[in-house]
Amino acid sequence: MIDTVYERVKSGTQISEAFAEFGTSIPRVYVASLMAGERSGNLETVLRRYVSYARMMSSIRRKTISAMLYPAILIGLAIVVVGIIVFRLVPAFSDFYASFGSELPWSTLAIVGISEFARDHWLLLLVGGLLAGYLLRLWLSRAGQRTRLDRAMLSLPVVGLFARKFATSQMARTLATLLGGGIPLVQALEVSASSVSNRHVARELDTVAQSVREGQSLAATMR
Repeated sequence: MIDTVYERVKSGTQISEAFAEFGTSIPRVYVASLMAGERSGNLETVLRRYVSYARMMSSIRRKTISAMLYPAILIGLAIVVVGIIVFRLVPAFSDFYASFGSELPWSTLAIVGISEFARDHWLLLLVGGLLAGYLLRLWLSRAGQRTRLDRAMLSLPVVGLFARKFATSQMARTLATLLGGGIPLVQALEVSASSVSNRHVARELDTVAQSVREGQSLAATMR
């Protein structure tokens, strides 16, 4: 890719245009930063600003993943413990309860019934889980569905808080980098929208860019 850019620049193409030809292989923020450097005549400073931005976003991403790691471990351990209870402990206790010869509470009967169903039909449950995962993946591949999922994720109790902060941080850092490099506000908003990983927030940011283009203030549109 660098060799191709080198040949394109050597033949008279601007470096931002040369990198833009690779499409999604190159981040739009990087291409916009190159464009800002070309316009201002200070490409090195803009590139250093982009490097600082990339390092900051990488640090935020690592912190976000670390913050979500603890709940993920708890959920994983809970699934393992429930599995042990359903497949090992409940069958042992059901035989013990049966020796009493008395009627068990409905809650105990329900747990024993779930355990027996899981042990007798574990293959069916496994196939059903795989099928559900495939159908979910198929559903997400349809246009607009991933945006709806990202929107729903923002309203979740713990995960939603981290997702909201991460998306806001992505937007603000990207916007600051582009504006600091001399990119106009509307174009900076459009590029920032493409850099936000949450697709619902990205779509809302596209709406903000359109409203600002029509003459509304950024603060009022954000509100």
